[in-house]
Amino acid sequence: MDRGRVLLYGVVPLAVGGVLVALYFSGVPRLQTLAAPSHQREYGLVENLQNLLLLAIVACAWRAGGREDTRRARLGWRAVALLALGVVLEEIDYGSHYWRSLTGRGGPAVNFNLHNQGDLVDWIKRAFDATLFLVFVVAPFALRRLPERWRAWVPSPYSALTVVAALATSKLAHALEDRGWPNNASLRSNISEFREVGTYWLGLLYLNEIAGRRGPPREET
Repeated sequence: MDRGRVLLYGVVPLAVGGVLVALYFSGVPRLQTLAAPSHQREYGLVENLQNLLLLAIVACAWRAGGREDTRRARLGWRAVALLALGVVLEEIDYGSHYWRSLTGRGGPAVNFNLHNQGDLVDWIKRAFDATLFLVFVVAPFALRRLPERWRAWVPSPYSALTVVAALATSKLAHALEDRGWPNNASLRSNISEFREVGTYWLGLLYLNEIAGRRGPPREET
C-alpha cells in the first residue's frame, strides 16, 4: 500500500469535503457564509475551491504540453487545458455574477452557462457519473493487462478512493439537508457542489500522474 497515494486520493478529499459540509451545516451564520454565502454562493469556499482546482488543471495540462517532443502530444495537452478553462468559465457563469456585483445591478440572475439550462443539468450529471465510475473505478482494475503504451493512460487504482470520498461527502450533505440541519439554503438543489470539489481534485491528480509517467521535461536546446 502506498501511504502517500492513500493520503492524496483518499484522506485529503474526504477531509476537505467533510470540513466544507461541517461549515455549511454548522448553524453558525459566519461559517455558513464562509462555505457558501446566502446572497451569492459563487463567493464561498465550495465554489472557489472548484475554480482553483480547475485553474490548477489548466496550468498542469499546459505545462505538460510544453514538455512533449511531438506536435500531436503538445496539441493534446493544450486541448485539455482549453477544455478545463471552458469548464472554469461555465462554473463562474462567464463572470456574470462578478459583473452584477461590480455594477450594483441586482434582480433575478440570468444563467449564461449551458449546464444549468432546463433539464440539461440532470443529463450531464448522469453521463458524468457514469463516466467517472467507468474511468476511475472500473478501468484501473479491468485494464491492468493492457500493453504498456496504453496502460500509461489508465488511472491509478487509488482513484477509486477519491470517487468514494466524493460520493460519501455528497451523501452526507444530502442526508443532512433532508433531515433539516441548519443551513442558509444557498446550495438548495445544488448539494452536488460538494462532490464536485472531490471530482476536480481527482482530475488534477490524474493529469499530474499521467504527466509524470510521460517522463522528465525535455531538454532545452
